[in-house]
Amino acid sequence: MKYRNTVEFQVSGDYALFSDPVTRVGGEKCSYHIPTYEALKGILQSVYWKPTFVWIIDAVRVMNASQENVEEMLRLYKIQDKMRDAIEAEIDTNVTDAECAQKTFSYVKFEKPQEGGESGETEASQDADAEGEEPEKTAEEVKADAQALLDGGADNLETAAEAGSYTVLKCSYGPDDLEEEKNTTSLDVEILKTADKLKDGVMADALAETDDSYYVIRMDSVDDKEAAEKKKESILSQRRSEKYDEVLQKYKDDSKWTVHEKEWKKVNFENLYTIKTAEQETAADDGTAGSTTADDGAAGTEGSTAADDGTAGTEEGQEPQTAADDGAAGTEEGQEPQTAAE
Repeated sequence: MKYRNTVEFQVSGDYALFSDPVTRVGGEKCSYHIPTYEALKGILQSVYWKPTFVWIIDAVRVMNASQENVEEMLRLYKIQDKMRDAIEAEIDTNVTDAECAQKTFSYVKFEKPQEGGESGETEASQDADAEGEEPEKTAEEVKADAQALLDGGADNLETAAEAGSYTVLKCSYGPDDLEEEKNTTSLDVEILKTADKLKDGVMADALAETDDSYYVIRMDSVDDKEAAEKKKESILSQRRSEKYDEVLQKYKDDSKWTVHEKEWKKVNFENLYTIKTAEQETAADDGTAGSTTADDGAAGTEGSTAADDGTAGTEEGQEPQTAADDGAAGTEEGQEPQTAAE
Protein backbone atom coordinates (compact mmCIF):
# COMPACT_ATOMS: atom_id res chain seq x y z
CA MET A 1 0.00 0.00 0.00
CA LYS A 2 1.42 3.33 -1.04
CA TYR A 3 -0.30 5.50 1.54
CA ARG A 4 -0.73 5.10 5.29
CA ASN A 5 -4.18 4.12 6.45
CA THR A 6 -4.14 4.76 10.20
CA VAL A 7 -6.04 6.20 13.13
CA GLU A 8 -4.17 7.56 16.15
CA PHE A 9 -5.70 8.46 19.52
CA GLN A 10 -4.83 8.87 23.20
CA VAL A 11 -6.61 6.87 25.90
CA SER A 12 -6.29 7.03 29.70
CA GLY A 13 -8.05 5.68 32.78
CA ASP A 14 -7.67 6.21 36.53
CA TYR A 15 -8.59 2.64 37.48
CA ALA A 16 -7.76 0.65 34.34
CA LEU A 17 -7.17 -3.09 34.84
CA PHE A 18 -5.66 -5.31 32.14
CA SER A 19 -5.35 -8.77 33.62
CA ASP A 20 -4.69 -12.32 32.52
CA PRO A 21 -6.91 -15.24 33.70
CA VAL A 22 -3.78 -16.87 35.14
CA THR A 23 -3.30 -13.91 37.53
CA ARG A 24 -6.89 -13.93 38.79
CA VAL A 25 -6.76 -17.18 40.75
CA GLY A 26 -8.20 -16.75 44.24
CA GLY A 27 -9.76 -13.40 43.43
CA GLU A 28 -6.48 -11.47 43.36
CA LYS A 29 -6.08 -9.21 40.33
CA CYS A 30 -2.79 -8.12 38.78
CA SER A 31 -2.70 -5.64 35.91
CA TYR A 32 -0.29 -5.39 33.00
CA HIS A 33 1.51 -2.07 32.70
CA ILE A 34 -0.07 -1.42 29.28
CA PRO A 35 -3.42 -2.39 27.72
CA THR A 36 -3.58 -5.84 26.14
CA TYR A 37 -4.01 -6.24 22.39
CA GLU A 38 -7.65 -7.31 22.71
CA ALA A 39 -8.38 -4.45 25.13
CA LEU A 40 -7.11 -1.94 22.58
CA LYS A 41 -9.20 -3.58 19.87
CA GLY A 42 -12.21 -3.32 22.18
CA ILE A 43 -11.58 0.39 22.69
CA LEU A 44 -11.42 0.96 18.93
CA GLN A 45 -14.54 -1.11 18.35
CA SER A 46 -16.38 0.98 20.94
CA VAL A 47 -15.54 4.03 18.83
CA TYR A 48 -16.56 2.45 15.53
CA TRP A 49 -17.76 -1.10 14.84
CA LYS A 50 -19.05 -2.90 11.78
CA PRO A 51 -19.08 -6.65 11.03
CA THR A 52 -16.97 -6.19 7.90
CA PHE A 53 -14.49 -3.86 9.62
CA VAL A 54 -11.35 -5.30 11.28
CA TRP A 55 -9.06 -3.23 13.52
CA ILE A 56 -5.32 -4.05 13.59
CA ILE A 57 -3.14 -2.52 16.34
CA ASP A 58 0.30 -1.55 15.00
CA ALA A 59 1.91 0.12 18.02
CA VAL A 60 1.31 1.45 21.55
CA ARG A 61 3.22 4.39 22.99
CA VAL A 62 3.24 4.53 26.80
CA MET A 63 3.05 8.11 28.11
CA ASN A 64 5.73 8.08 30.82
CA ALA A 65 4.03 5.45 32.96
CA SER A 66 6.73 2.82 33.38
CA GLN A 67 6.91 0.58 36.44
CA GLU A 68 9.99 2.50 37.65
CA ASN A 69 8.13 5.82 37.50
CA VAL A 70 5.13 4.45 39.36
CA GLU A 71 7.32 2.89 42.06
CA GLU A 72 9.24 6.14 42.52
CA MET A 73 6.00 8.13 42.77
CA LEU A 74 4.62 5.76 45.41
CA ARG A 75 7.92 5.90 47.33
CA LEU A 76 7.81 9.71 47.42
CA TYR A 77 4.16 9.71 48.49
CA LYS A 78 5.01 7.36 51.36
CA ILE A 79 7.87 9.62 52.48
CA GLN A 80 5.56 12.63 52.31
CA ASP A 81 2.92 10.90 54.45
CA LYS A 82 5.46 9.95 57.13
CA MET A 83 6.96 13.42 57.09
CA ARG A 84 3.53 15.04 57.39
CA ASP A 85 2.54 12.82 60.32
CA ALA A 86 5.76 13.76 62.16
CA ILE A 87 5.27 17.49 61.52
CA GLU A 88 1.59 17.53 62.51
CA ALA A 89 2.35 15.62 65.70
CA GLU A 90 4.03 18.78 67.03
CA ILE A 91 0.85 20.90 67.15
CA ASP A 92 -0.83 22.01 70.35
CA THR A 93 -3.81 19.67 70.77
CA ASN A 94 -5.30 21.57 73.70
CA VAL A 95 -8.61 23.19 72.67
CA THR A 96 -10.53 24.93 75.44
CA ASP A 97 -14.30 24.70 75.86
CA ALA A 98 -14.58 28.40 75.11
CA GLU A 99 -12.79 27.95 71.76
CA CYS A 100 -15.10 25.20 70.53
CA ALA A 101 -18.38 26.22 72.21
CA GLN A 102 -21.30 26.13 69.78
CA LYS A 103 -24.92 27.16 69.77
CA THR A 104 -27.43 25.71 67.29
CA PHE A 105 -30.71 27.20 66.09
CA SER A 106 -33.31 26.33 63.47
CA TYR A 107 -34.62 28.82 60.94
CA VAL A 108 -36.87 29.20 57.93
CA LYS A 109 -35.92 31.74 55.31
CA PHE A 110 -38.47 33.71 53.27
CA GLU A 111 -36.89 35.66 50.43
CA LYS A 112 -38.42 38.99 49.54
CA PRO A 113 -39.63 39.54 45.96
CA GLN A 114 -36.99 40.91 43.67
CA GLU A 115 -37.35 44.24 41.95
CA GLY A 116 -40.11 43.98 39.40
CA GLY A 117 -42.26 41.81 41.67
CA GLU A 118 -40.58 38.45 41.04
CA SER A 119 -39.64 36.31 44.01
CA GLY A 120 -36.38 34.35 43.84
CA GLU A 121 -36.04 30.67 44.61
CA THR A 122 -34.89 30.00 48.19
CA GLU A 123 -34.90 27.28 50.81
CA ALA A 124 -38.19 28.65 52.11
CA SER A 125 -39.88 29.03 48.73
CA GLN A 126 -42.95 26.90 48.20
CA ASP A 127 -42.52 24.03 45.75
CA ALA A 128 -43.67 25.10 42.33
CA ASP A 129 -46.28 23.04 40.58
CA ALA A 130 -44.68 21.18 37.67
CA GLU A 131 -47.75 21.69 35.53
CA GLY A 132 -48.24 25.40 36.17
CA GLU A 133 -46.60 27.74 38.65
CA GLU A 134 -48.65 30.00 40.87
CA PRO A 135 -48.34 33.77 40.43
CA GLU A 136 -45.38 35.31 42.26
CA LYS A 137 -46.25 36.61 45.71
CA THR A 138 -45.95 40.24 46.71
CA ALA A 139 -43.73 41.47 49.54
CA GLU A 140 -46.75 41.74 51.83
CA GLU A 141 -47.83 38.18 51.09
CA VAL A 142 -44.34 36.80 51.75
CA LYS A 143 -44.18 38.61 55.08
CA ALA A 144 -47.66 37.35 55.99
CA ASP A 145 -46.60 33.76 55.31
CA ALA A 146 -43.52 34.19 57.51
CA GLN A 147 -45.60 35.75 60.29
CA ALA A 148 -48.12 32.90 60.13
CA LEU A 149 -45.33 30.37 60.60
CA LEU A 150 -43.94 32.40 63.51
CA ASP A 151 -47.35 32.55 65.18
CA GLY A 152 -47.56 28.75 65.08
CA GLY A 153 -45.06 28.55 67.94
CA ALA A 154 -41.78 26.77 68.56
CA ASP A 155 -43.29 23.33 69.13
CA ASN A 156 -45.09 23.34 65.79
CA LEU A 157 -42.27 24.75 63.63
CA GLU A 158 -41.40 21.54 61.76
CA THR A 159 -45.04 20.48 61.32
CA ALA A 160 -46.17 23.90 60.11
CA ALA A 161 -43.17 24.24 57.83
CA GLU A 162 -43.85 20.84 56.25
CA ALA A 163 -47.50 21.73 55.73
CA GLY A 164 -46.45 24.92 53.95
CA SER A 165 -43.73 23.17 51.93
CA TYR A 166 -41.00 25.17 53.65
CA THR A 167 -37.58 23.86 54.63
CA VAL A 168 -36.33 24.11 58.21
CA LEU A 169 -32.56 24.62 58.26
CA LYS A 170 -30.05 24.57 61.12
CA CYS A 171 -27.05 26.74 61.87
CA SER A 172 -24.31 26.21 64.46
CA TYR A 173 -22.08 29.11 65.47
CA GLY A 174 -19.55 30.18 68.07
CA PRO A 175 -18.73 33.45 69.84
CA ASP A 176 -16.30 34.54 67.12
CA ASP A 177 -19.01 34.26 64.46
CA LEU A 178 -20.81 37.19 66.06
CA GLU A 179 -18.08 39.47 64.70
CA GLU A 180 -18.44 40.46 61.06
CA GLU A 181 -14.83 39.82 60.10
CA LYS A 182 -14.73 36.42 61.86
CA ASN A 183 -18.13 35.09 60.80
CA THR A 184 -17.70 31.63 59.21
CA THR A 185 -21.41 30.88 58.68
CA SER A 186 -23.49 31.64 55.60
CA LEU A 187 -25.89 33.85 57.55
CA ASP A 188 -25.78 37.56 58.27
CA VAL A 189 -24.29 38.52 61.65
CA GLU A 190 -27.53 40.28 62.61
CA ILE A 191 -29.39 36.98 62.28
CA LEU A 192 -26.85 35.29 64.56
CA LYS A 193 -27.18 38.08 67.11
CA THR A 194 -30.97 37.68 67.11
CA ALA A 195 -30.64 33.94 67.76
CA ASP A 196 -27.97 34.52 70.42
CA LYS A 197 -30.51 36.29 72.65
CA LEU A 198 -32.74 33.22 72.87
CA LYS A 199 -32.81 30.27 75.31
CA ASP A 200 -33.28 26.58 74.52
CA GLY A 201 -36.58 25.87 72.72
CA VAL A 202 -37.55 29.55 72.54
CA MET A 203 -38.66 31.21 69.33
CA ALA A 204 -37.88 34.82 68.43
CA ASP A 205 -40.79 37.15 69.24
CA ALA A 206 -40.63 38.85 65.86
CA LEU A 207 -39.41 38.13 62.37
CA ALA A 208 -35.71 38.72 61.81
CA GLU A 209 -35.15 40.80 58.69
CA THR A 210 -32.29 41.49 56.30
CA ASP A 211 -32.24 43.44 53.08
CA ASP A 212 -33.47 40.49 51.04
CA SER A 213 -35.21 38.06 53.42
CA TYR A 214 -37.35 37.40 56.48
CA TYR A 215 -36.33 34.72 59.03
CA VAL A 216 -38.30 32.66 61.55
CA ILE A 217 -35.81 31.62 64.25
CA ARG A 218 -35.90 29.09 67.11
CA MET A 219 -32.97 28.33 69.44
CA ASP A 220 -32.39 24.58 69.74
CA SER A 221 -29.37 24.40 72.04
CA VAL A 222 -27.18 27.03 73.68
CA ASP A 223 -24.58 24.33 74.40
CA ASP A 224 -24.51 21.88 71.50
CA LYS A 225 -21.96 19.23 72.50
CA GLU A 226 -22.04 17.44 69.13
CA ALA A 227 -21.43 20.66 67.21
CA ALA A 228 -18.69 21.60 69.69
CA GLU A 229 -16.88 18.32 69.04
CA LYS A 230 -16.98 18.96 65.30
CA LYS A 231 -15.67 22.48 65.87
CA LYS A 232 -12.82 21.10 67.98
CA GLU A 233 -11.78 18.73 65.21
CA SER A 234 -11.99 21.60 62.73
CA ILE A 235 -9.67 23.71 64.90
CA LEU A 236 -7.16 20.86 65.19
CA SER A 237 -7.29 20.22 61.46
CA GLN A 238 -6.57 23.87 60.78
CA ARG A 239 -3.63 23.80 63.19
CA ARG A 240 -2.19 20.72 61.46
CA SER A 241 -2.48 22.36 58.05
CA GLU A 242 -0.91 25.61 59.24
CA LYS A 243 1.97 23.76 60.94
CA TYR A 244 2.67 21.69 57.83
CA ASP A 245 2.61 24.77 55.56
CA GLU A 246 4.88 26.62 57.99
CA VAL A 247 7.52 23.89 57.95
CA LEU A 248 7.38 23.51 54.17
CA GLN A 249 7.78 27.24 53.70
CA LYS A 250 10.87 27.16 55.90
CA TYR A 251 12.28 24.36 53.76
CA LYS A 252 11.69 26.46 50.66
CA ASP A 253 13.25 29.57 52.18
CA ASP A 254 16.35 27.63 53.23
CA SER A 255 16.77 25.97 49.83
CA LYS A 256 18.65 27.33 46.85
CA TRP A 257 16.67 27.19 43.62
CA THR A 258 18.32 27.09 40.22
CA VAL A 259 16.40 27.50 36.99
CA HIS A 260 17.91 25.67 34.01
CA GLU A 261 16.82 27.88 31.14
CA LYS A 262 17.79 25.30 28.55
CA GLU A 263 15.48 22.71 30.09
CA TRP A 264 12.73 25.23 30.77
CA LYS A 265 12.59 26.13 27.08
CA LYS A 266 11.49 22.57 26.36
CA VAL A 267 8.27 23.18 28.28
CA ASN A 268 5.36 24.22 26.08
CA PHE A 269 1.62 24.49 26.34
CA GLU A 270 0.73 23.55 22.80
CA ASN A 271 -1.01 20.26 23.54
CA LEU A 272 -3.92 21.63 25.50
CA TYR A 273 -7.11 19.76 26.31
CA THR A 274 -10.58 21.27 26.10
CA ILE A 275 -13.86 20.17 27.61
CA LYS A 276 -16.41 18.89 25.14
CA THR A 277 -19.52 20.99 24.70
CA ALA A 278 -23.00 19.53 24.75
CA GLU A 279 -23.17 19.87 20.97
CA GLN A 280 -19.96 17.90 20.48
CA GLU A 281 -21.10 15.14 22.82
CA THR A 282 -24.37 14.67 20.97
CA ALA A 283 -23.91 12.18 18.16
CA ALA A 284 -25.97 12.10 14.97
CA ASP A 285 -28.66 9.48 14.41
CA ASP A 286 -26.25 7.26 12.47
CA GLY A 287 -23.97 6.99 15.52
CA THR A 288 -21.05 9.14 14.30
CA ALA A 289 -19.77 12.55 15.39
CA GLY A 290 -17.77 14.76 13.05
CA SER A 291 -17.92 12.27 10.14
CA THR A 292 -20.48 10.97 7.66
CA THR A 293 -20.93 7.28 6.92
CA ALA A 294 -22.94 5.51 4.25
CA ASP A 295 -24.43 2.03 4.06
CA ASP A 296 -21.20 0.07 4.45
CA GLY A 297 -19.12 2.18 6.89
CA ALA A 298 -16.07 4.33 7.49
CA ALA A 299 -13.43 4.69 10.18
CA GLY A 300 -14.60 7.28 12.72
CA THR A 301 -12.24 10.19 12.08
CA GLU A 302 -13.05 13.82 11.52
CA GLY A 303 -13.13 15.12 8.00
CA SER A 304 -13.72 11.75 6.24
CA THR A 305 -16.63 10.65 4.06
CA ALA A 306 -17.66 7.13 3.09
CA ALA A 307 -19.51 5.87 0.00
CA ASP A 308 -21.45 2.62 -0.47
CA ASP A 309 -18.59 0.25 0.28
CA GLY A 310 -16.49 2.12 2.88
CA THR A 311 -13.28 3.95 3.54
CA ALA A 312 -10.51 3.74 6.12
CA GLY A 313 -10.05 6.63 8.56
CA THR A 314 -7.63 9.48 7.96
CA GLU A 315 -5.38 11.14 10.49
CA GLU A 316 -6.62 14.37 12.01
CA GLY A 317 -5.98 17.38 9.82
CA GLN A 318 -5.66 15.40 6.55
CA GLU A 319 -7.51 16.05 3.32
CA PRO A 320 -10.85 14.20 3.14
CA GLN A 321 -10.86 10.95 1.19
CA THR A 322 -13.55 9.50 -1.07
CA ALA A 323 -14.24 5.85 -1.82
CA ALA A 324 -15.75 4.35 -4.95
CA ASP A 325 -17.78 1.14 -5.13
CA ASP A 326 -14.93 -1.09 -4.01
CA GLY A 327 -12.99 1.16 -1.51
CA ALA A 328 -10.09 3.56 -1.27
CA ALA A 329 -6.90 3.90 0.73
CA GLY A 330 -6.44 6.90 3.08
CA THR A 331 -4.24 9.85 2.12
CA GLU A 332 -1.71 11.73 4.21
CA GLU A 333 -1.79 15.45 4.83
CA GLY A 334 -0.96 17.52 1.78
CA GLN A 335 -1.30 14.64 -0.75
CA GLU A 336 -3.89 14.30 -3.45
CA PRO A 337 -6.65 11.81 -2.64
CA GLN A 338 -6.41 8.43 -4.33
CA THR A 339 -9.50 6.79 -5.79
CA ALA A 340 -9.78 3.07 -6.43
CA ALA A 341 -12.01 1.64 -9.16
CA GLU A 342 -13.24 -1.93 -9.44
